[in-house]
Amino acid sequence: MALRIGSLELDSRLLFAPIAGGSTPAYRRIARRYGAGLVVSELVSARGIVRQGIGRNYRYLAMAPDEHPVALQLFGSEPEDFAQAIAILLADPDMRQFDAIDLNLGCPVPKVVRSGAGAALLLDPPRAEAIALAAATALHGTGKPLTAKLRIGFGAGEEQGLTVARRLADGGVRAITVHGRTRAQYYSGVADRAAIGRVARGLAASHPDVVVIANGDIDSAASAADMYRQTGAAALMIGRAALGRPWIFRDFARTVGMDERIAVMREHAAGTVRLLGEEIGCRELRAELQPYLRGFVGASQLRRQTTTLATLSDVEELLAAVAATDGGESSE
Repeated sequence: MALRIGSLELDSRLLFAPIAGGSTPAYRRIARRYGAGLVVSELVSARGIVRQGIGRNYRYLAMAPDEHPVALQLFGSEPEDFAQAIAILLADPDMRQFDAIDLNLGCPVPKVVRSGAGAALLLDPPRAEAIALAAATALHGTGKPLTAKLRIGFGAGEEQGLTVARRLADGGVRAITVHGRTRAQYYSGVADRAAIGRVARGLAASHPDVVVIANGDIDSAASAADMYRQTGAAALMIGRAALGRPWIFRDFARTVGMDERIAVMREHAAGTVRLLGEEIGCRELRAELQPYLRGFVGASQLRRQTTTLATLSDVEELLAAVAATDGGESSE
């Protein structure tokens, strides 16, 4: 079912979340091919783009023709950094191909929060609105919408999400993804669907034209249906559950054969190496290929094998070991 965010039309309401070390260019292409309606880059520092240019950040910003629509996610604490970073992206013939800009107001990592960015912006609604306004102004006339991703609150039991979501909407954000955890939770505990619903209903009352997307603990058809029912969100964003399982966007219950799984892993490896080179790419693949092995017979041994990947030949040896497992997934 199609979904419209501003002038951007998506062909699915299941979206792939921005994940540091997960929503890489190689994997975004795969997720999109399997049906993700929108893919979002890893978080990229707006100030980093301003100070270092695109070259130092290219590995995160690179886009392929077959992964659109794709949003580039920026983080930071200064409105002017966002305005300048977007201007730099729009001035580059390759980078200007992005379909949307996403603002990060959810990263819980201490280094990011201490800088006043990520989830720290939940504690400063005026600054969050100023960042949105600066970014929306920079995008004006491009037809590219501004979106944002935030958490329900900062501290345990806190819910600043609705207040900040309304300020973001006032600043020009056209879609807001709500992750059902506080910053204090990081990624532990259970996503609070009731809290997401309060943000969705409150925003619908004040800004009915802003799309609300729910995120957190969506890993099955049942959990997706419950998330829709309990939150009233217009779309769902899937994060960690999609790593190593891009077919989740096509069918939550789909069973994937060994040949297809290995072909996807090989494609992922080739794309990473093509972008980063064999030495750096294989080093990154040590972590990137591990999610494919979840639940596998002999997964522990296969994971140990990923930790020494140094060449594409090593990757092929890993894939041969995966193929040799006696039947694939188990309850491990």
